[in-house]
Amino acid sequence: EAQAKAQAQAKAAAAKAAAAKAAAAKAAAAKAAAAKAAEAAKAAAAVALPASAYAVNEMVLMNSGEFAGNNAQILAIEDEDITVLINGTDVVVASPSELIKCGGGAAAEAAPEAAAEEAAPAAADPEALASELAAKREELRQLIAKPENATPFLNRGRLVRMKDAASADLGWGILLTASKATAQQWAVKVFVSPADKGQIRTLPLGRLQAISKVRTNVAEGLGETADSIPTLLGTLNKVKNHKKFSKEGIPELDPVTEMNIKAGAPAELAAAIADLEGQLRELGHSVA
Repeated sequence: EAQAKAQAQAKAAAAKAAAAKAAAAKAAAAKAAAAKAAEAAKAAAAVALPASAYAVNEMVLMNSGEFAGNNAQILAIEDEDITVLINGTDVVVASPSELIKCGGGAAAEAAPEAAAEEAAPAAADPEALASELAAKREELRQLIAKPENATPFLNRGRLVRMKDAASADLGWGILLTASKATAQQWAVKVFVSPADKGQIRTLPLGRLQAISKVRTNVAEGLGETADSIPTLLGTLNKVKNHKKFSKEGIPELDPVTEMNIKAGAPAELAAAIADLEGQLRELGHSVA
């Protein structure tokens, strides 16, 4: 019985000691938090920052109130109200005076990397650029080939570039005549020389690829028969082999300044084409 009583007294003493230890620890923690908060408040007083000095996702330190001394992440900023996430669990709306910049945390460390990733331009894809260039060129070609745009410049003797029904490039040729084949479609009669083999073809206007600034002097009646082919071939070769044109290429009519096309945004298309050609050249790719 005496032994049991002694054991009970010992347990009571141990419990009392444990309670005293826990109380001391709690008091020490409270004191530390108070000291941290006081230090934070002192720092905040020394550096009073407006809401504009903070950024979303920035890590800060709470310096007053229930959460003094705790780290927080800024979720949103609206005027002078700053919404923060404290310790990953509590969302609080605070004022700038309740926060201190701590200049650290995961968000601060990640910010430079994110900025670098955002600043770094995506690597240009030559195939995608070439595909976009082809599409823009075709869009502009169709605009130029519209009867209302092309027919004022379809003069006898003018150089035009054509394709055939199989989309084979016939190169530059000499326009002989242009006429309305049907109510909706125009046709052009041209002398072309693919692979230096002269031939006279009649093709839909829709196969027109380009209109040149150059006009040749083609006598009336020339081009009516196959006998004209040698003369026409000589005239065409004389233009193509001219020292200026053989070096710089045969000049085309400008759709904006010379053809005066208004509808279809030709200026924007031409600018986009020039930009894409420049990007491809920088990558070392041909733009022919």
